[in-house]
Amino acid sequence: TGDSAMIFDQSSGETLHKLLVTAYSVCLTPDEERLLVGDQRGLVHCFDVDSGALVWTSEDLMNGCVVWIGFDGEGNVLAGTGHHQKTICWDNHNESDVIMKLNGITPETSLKFSCDEPAWHYTFNKASGKMASTHKGHVAIWDIEKGEKLFQEEDEGGSGCIYCIDTHPTDSVIISGNSELKVTEWQIEEDHLVVLRQIELPCLSGWAYGGVWSCRYSGDEGKFIYCTEPHSQSIKIYGEGVNNKVGELKGHPECVNCINIVPGTTNEIISCDRGKISVLWQLPQKEEDIDACKQEFDEVVLWSGFSPDNAHFVTATSKVIRLWDTPSQKVVKSVDFPGYYGKLATVVGIWEDIF
Repeated sequence: TGDSAMIFDQSSGETLHKLLVTAYSVCLTPDEERLLVGDQRGLVHCFDVDSGALVWTSEDLMNGCVVWIGFDGEGNVLAGTGHHQKTICWDNHNESDVIMKLNGITPETSLKFSCDEPAWHYTFNKASGKMASTHKGHVAIWDIEKGEKLFQEEDEGGSGCIYCIDTHPTDSVIISGNSELKVTEWQIEEDHLVVLRQIELPCLSGWAYGGVWSCRYSGDEGKFIYCTEPHSQSIKIYGEGVNNKVGELKGHPECVNCINIVPGTTNEIISCDRGKISVLWQLPQKEEDIDACKQEFDEVVLWSGFSPDNAHFVTATSKVIRLWDTPSQKVVKSVDFPGYYGKLATVVGIWEDIF
């Protein structure tokens, strides 16, 4: 959250540990027994998940905020610094950022090198064995063994900043999202990137802080792409092809900042919004399953959300609020609500005030 890292019970949402570290990135170790946390000063901290105790802090200091932590193909911790605020003032980020590789899951640094320019986000593609970083107007590809830039490719989606990047779970393919609301899918070749497709997200408002803040492949061989943009409180789901939007997840009361795949699953994601609300989703795994879950209305659905026990969900339009039974997807109760303007803060509030 920028002031601490939190460990939650995944079933109940109960807070298990609040880690007193200025956190800007987190990553579970492959065995899920340790949590790696990147802080504002350029350090990586390792915590025990069960106890919340600090195990170690990296010996070497990077310059700037650690915005990404991950692993290479050999199980070594990777970390990269960057600008953590995705806003229209990204021109103010002028310092060169740093990539660091640790020796396994230890505090010892085995390699550290400069990007020679400001960076925003990173990923490691296991299929190609290469690391990627995003910058203003281009994506850079790195040899993580030598600390050398192999090549860079201009973003055909525009000249703005590339806020986010993710790697395909099985192929030599990556996706990136930029400040101009475009998601680009790239094939990693030996000495260049090839654009496979571009997805252009609809801009709802032309908001000054627009852009794709987060994009992810699904865990099931990358069949779907999940992405969001600041003005929308929803997560958009795209299938194969260009601009093939197959679904949309609604339920956040504020702008969605990030999307992550739940480790060990293929159809669960966790998303977090600007209001510090996290939502755990279980998703259909086929396009036909998504179609079967859709409900059509004569009026626009402005907001939706699940009850705390997931037994019901609510949809709100400008005229009526409906309470649905989740398993059957049948309307249990409808309440006329003329003059409804935007979003409702919490589902709990709906239950107390209306139902």
